[in-house]
Amino acid sequence: MRTAIMAANLSGWILVAASAIPGPASAQVAGLDQLFKDHYQNHYEERRCGENALGFIEDAQEKLGAADSLFLVMIEDKGFSNFGLVQAEMARWPARPGQTQDMNWGFHAFVMDKSGNVYDFDYGPGPTITGMRRYLETMFIDDNECTQPPPTIRNAGSTCVKRETRLDEYQISVVPGVDIIARDESRQKKFKLSQVWKDWRVVLARD
Repeated sequence: MRTAIMAANLSGWILVAASAIPGPASAQVAGLDQLFKDHYQNHYEERRCGENALGFIEDAQEKLGAADSLFLVMIEDKGFSNFGLVQAEMARWPARPGQTQDMNWGFHAFVMDKSGNVYDFDYGPGPTITGMRRYLETMFIDDNECTQPPPTIRNAGSTCVKRETRLDEYQISVVPGVDIIARDESRQKKFKLSQVWKDWRVVLARD
């Protein structure tokens, strides 16, 4: 029986974030960096964020023993300001390599290690690893649609959703990497986007 997150994998976007303090060893960080670039360039499937993220975690475990330093995280819009869709401001544009586009998703996913480094296969114009706070700010919180002139090809059909609304209505769910490999969601945690944006370490807190 498929779990809710694994079922979501097949139709949308999932995220991956890191597990517990302390951060990963430098050799493991370097290994994750290279593995991320390889998956970004050679194993990416458009509109299959869940499979992309899960495949990365499984490969990180097989090659680096690193699943215990990763979380699978999902971001959703629990409000109705944009018909329940998450707005992404710097999404990968497969049809135009090296460029980004605005997107509306039912939900989305990224990877973060114990030090707060995010690995998202759909972020930016190329394989970009950045800190959690900057990632959330540039990918989901910036309210570009509220300040830009009339619609262009980049933002056609976009709705103005102010940052304070996104911070309040977007929800982040977190599952440890070792658990998602085992298809176990029993330790899943949920937060408002504002909580994670304020201090990403909240996802590392133990019960």
